[in-house]
Amino acid sequence: MGKHRVTVDTGGTFSDFVCLDEDTGAISIAKLPATPDDPSRAILGGIETLRAGGVAPEDITFFCHSLPDKSRIALFVVKVIDQEAERVFADLPPV
Repeated sequence: MGKHRVTVDTGGTFSDFVCLDEDTGAISIAKLPATPDDPSRAILGGIETLRAGGVAPEDITFFCHSLPDKSRIALFVVKVIDQEAERVFADLPPV
């Protein structure tokens, strides 16, 4: 598989995912319902959608997300690590 860059914007209504295949330049977009009470659920759901489309977590070379409330970022990162998705974020600098 190729290498991929993924960005997600999760808000109050939808979570939008954009995935760039670094090898081919192909861009795919996914829109999932947001989970405002726990943004990590929508983001992990998006990662599962990408996996179903053939993007392996270890092939994600860049991952960027935004949340409507910056104070939730630390809680999100802790929750994702707790859910054993830490290798997706292993190369990101600490929050």
